[in-house]
Amino acid sequence: MTNFLQHIKILMIDDDEDDILLMEDMLEGMRSSNQTFSLHAYTSLSKAAAELEIHQTYGSLKDHYIQIALLDLNLGPTQGIQTLRAFKRNLGQLPVIVLTGMAGEEIGRTCIREGASDYLVKDRFSPEQFIRSINYAIERHALAEEINFQKQQVEQSYAQLEELLFAVSHDLKEPLQGIVRFTQLLQKKHENQLDVGDQDALKFIVVEGRRQYEQIDGLMRYLEINQKTKQVETVYLNTLITKIITLLKEKHQLDKWNINYPPLPNIQFNEELAFVLFEQLLDNTIKFKKASQTTPLTNIELEDKDTYWVFKIIDEGIGIPLEMQPKIWGLFKQGLFKHDLNGIGLGLALTQKIIHSFGGSIDINSEVGEGTTIIFTIPKNAEKRTLQVLKSRY
Repeated sequence: MTNFLQHIKILMIDDDEDDILLMEDMLEGMRSSNQTFSLHAYTSLSKAAAELEIHQTYGSLKDHYIQIALLDLNLGPTQGIQTLRAFKRNLGQLPVIVLTGMAGEEIGRTCIREGASDYLVKDRFSPEQFIRSINYAIERHALAEEINFQKQQVEQSYAQLEELLFAVSHDLKEPLQGIVRFTQLLQKKHENQLDVGDQDALKFIVVEGRRQYEQIDGLMRYLEINQKTKQVETVYLNTLITKIITLLKEKHQLDKWNINYPPLPNIQFNEELAFVLFEQLLDNTIKFKKASQTTPLTNIELEDKDTYWVFKIIDEGIGIPLEMQPKIWGLFKQGLFKHDLNGIGLGLALTQKIIHSFGGSIDINSEVGEGTTIIFTIPKNAEKRTLQVLKSRY
């Protein structure tokens, strides 16, 4: 805070004309300071909003720009915090300091939570405190606008990058398919003319081509997550888990799978992403079982918190070394299992992206030879996810 404005134009909204006169007198008495102030006072929100709109539409922004507002909480039709909310709806582009005769820390904290820059009780602040409050409120507001602008720039760049990656990935899939198909035709046509080395080379092309295709397809699914999180619906987890169990038993040719879970809630989520989330995590409990386990064992546990659900997916498989655990969430990471199991190393990256995109968190607790527990949270209220989503993206 080093370069304060030399002249500050203040919008005051107060239906008590005596309070307006007192404020004018106080500002007049501060003209000897390094800053000067001018007051534009109105007795109602509607009059202030209408006047400001006229100035911004027909006047010079340089001549009429207001830097800050002072707001009395009791304005006839609206009382208390409802007044501040009405102000934010109509004049939310301005930083606002609440001036009121209502003392008490609770009302002050409520005002700050509702978007006020500061809270001052009438007749209980000095001119110096008033000047400091105004300057800091203006500076904080300018900083917040700059941060918001930079955030919008980052979001725009992020969206453009995703769009570019998606387009490039899409364009790469078709030639890869062509390479694999043409190689398979060569294998079939010249099967009896190729020596072992040539046959192995063609097999390698097919295997790696398919693998690259799956990686590109997985990357495209990863990039689509942000769009799909906008399509929120009610997901019936009990029904979803039943479908996944049937699918995975068939995929792994299991006659028996000991999977235990309590009655599960209906969540506000995207059904396709919920399927990917639970399918990937449950699939890992089968893929990474111990060699001595003839039947996989999986437990799903649930905790009901006030604002979110806590899920735990527990197995008794081979576990993951502690030093490898931070790396498993990356794209195309397979930890220690790259040479042991098929796959592209995208499953846990997808699950983390899905959980973070819905404002949840995900973590792992694992010990080699003892099994793995994946713990993740899903917020109950989709409207309270914004902050967590921004953190996960940037």
